[in-house]
Amino acid sequence: MKNNHLVMIDWIIGLGINPIIFFIKILKICLSKIYNPKRNGYLIIKFLGAGNYIAINSCINSNVDLVSAISNKNTIEYFLKPKNIYYINDNNFLLLVITSIKTIILLFLRSYECVINLEAESTFAKFIAITVRSNKIVGLTNKHRSYLDYILYDKYFVNPLMINKSEIIDLLINYKIKKNNHVISAVNNSKTFFINNLRSNNYVFSNIIFSPAGSDTNNLRRLKSQTWELIYNKIIDINPNCNINILFPSKDDIQYDSLVNLFPKSSSLTFTIGDYHNYVESIKFADLVFCIDSQTLHIANEFKKPVVCFYGPTSPYGVNYSKFIYPVSKAAMCSPCMHKYFIAPCNNSAFCMDFDSSDLEFINDIL
Repeated sequence: MKNNHLVMIDWIIGLGINPIIFFIKILKICLSKIYNPKRNGYLIIKFLGAGNYIAINSCINSNVDLVSAISNKNTIEYFLKPKNIYYINDNNFLLLVITSIKTIILLFLRSYECVINLEAESTFAKFIAITVRSNKIVGLTNKHRSYLDYILYDKYFVNPLMINKSEIIDLLINYKIKKNNHVISAVNNSKTFFINNLRSNNYVFSNIIFSPAGSDTNNLRRLKSQTWELIYNKIIDINPNCNINILFPSKDDIQYDSLVNLFPKSSSLTFTIGDYHNYVESIKFADLVFCIDSQTLHIANEFKKPVVCFYGPTSPYGVNYSKFIYPVSKAAMCSPCMHKYFIAPCNNSAFCMDFDSSDLEFINDIL
């Protein structure tokens, strides 16, 4: 927030807001068990940035109320047609306090199906959101793994990338996996870059590495064991003479037993459990590597080994961009989410790591 008066009141409220928000949230949860009426309408909170209102024009209708700074009045009343507008006058500190209290009182007399807070940095906006009677509260934040946001919001996003405000509002209200076309375009360019590199260097893939974990990896990043089986069958159908080595840091890995039981016994298939030196050397002398976003990816790229990497809750461009990396990604709008949340927006379901046989047709192009 850039306005000095809003910054000041935000700082003052922020001194004691956490326990207040926690108390009100618990109270709301308890009351909802007893009395949870059907409510209608939406409340959007956005103090600053008049241009943002033009950007979300398609989301504003007669079923939506707004809370905004008085400085946005001309823009809002020219471009938008909300049901009600609650202005906070930030021209001086006294007016700010008076209009803030007035707004909170007026909003307390109303109720909404959903409150949407688009003021990601403002504790004051979060305070307004929690005091309004609503069925749910959703919003944006700039803070990673914030207890305040975890307690306050029913659904929220941390610094969503390459999606517009209207898409953000739609995801917050009706969450489901949606593809980010901007990321898809970038991923497709990387795939073309990778394939062109293969064609120009005439690679032969005799020794192939699978690395289901590669390190102490967050489980959201993992592929299902059945997906590794699909990859294996696809490769063997195309190149039955290749050797496949499946690397695990230890037999204690959560997927080790399931993959050992899943794969057929074959002289061309081996499981390697070794120390770090053997792990690195196996990648160094491989012709092709299949992995998730983990240390294996970066080791393979360091040795300039062609590597197929499956991305879901992480970004294909979070660390390296290389002609040796073939990114496979659902390009979900809510990604990347790794390290941002205590519980991801999908409730840790990681649908973005669900790949079926149709998603693996690219193996034909590589082999």
